[in-house]
Amino acid sequence: MGRPIDDHDREQVRRLHAAGKSRNEIAKAIKRSPSTVSKIAAAFEPPLTFDRAAEVAVATEVRRADLAARRSALALTLQRDAEQLRAQLWEPCTIGAFGGRDNVWSETHLERPTFQDQRAILAATGTAIDRSLKLAPAEGAEGVEQVRSMLGTLGEALTHAAGDDTDDGSADGGVSRCSTSTACPCPVSSCAALAKPPAVSTCGTGQCAPERPLRACSRSSSP
Repeated sequence: MGRPIDDHDREQVRRLHAAGKSRNEIAKAIKRSPSTVSKIAAAFEPPLTFDRAAEVAVATEVRRADLAARRSALALTLQRDAEQLRAQLWEPCTIGAFGGRDNVWSETHLERPTFQDQRAILAATGTAIDRSLKLAPAEGAEGVEQVRSMLGTLGEALTHAAGDDTDDGSADGGVSRCSTSTACPCPVSSCAALAKPPAVSTCGTGQCAPERPLRACSRSSSP
């Protein structure tokens, strides 16, 4: 048979209830069953109640705060990613490709990424910023639009400067198109990547734009 309820049990239940403890927490503290705690609480005038809804609300609020903190931390990480991507836009880089008669690998060191790579960097930077702002919106919606407008303007400027050339070479890695925005009389098969390409295009027609440092036209100037 269980131990009878005494005044000490009642006082403990009253004190712990006033401290905001739940029924199960009180039962564990006074070494009684939860049903006994409920019985003691109900005997008070007015009865002591354990509002489950309030406990759920507190737990929900705690979880909401935890998720908000994690979203904020992730937004900061995405912002750092965007800054690291943006820093690559004008940094020296090394590019390589298979080419030549023997389809060998060659590398070229550039003072900055190609225009096509710069556009890709800007796109990735914009994506990281956009995701960061969705997780932790900036104060004032105009800030978001200013960032997007800035990236869009810079991307358009790079596209214009590059002559909007989107060719990145043929699939076989050994032959690529002549990098010109106008009609070039050089057949596609005559423009091949060299093992050690010159800094500019050497197309003999004079119509090839010097946008592809890895490519050189092998056709002579004669028609």
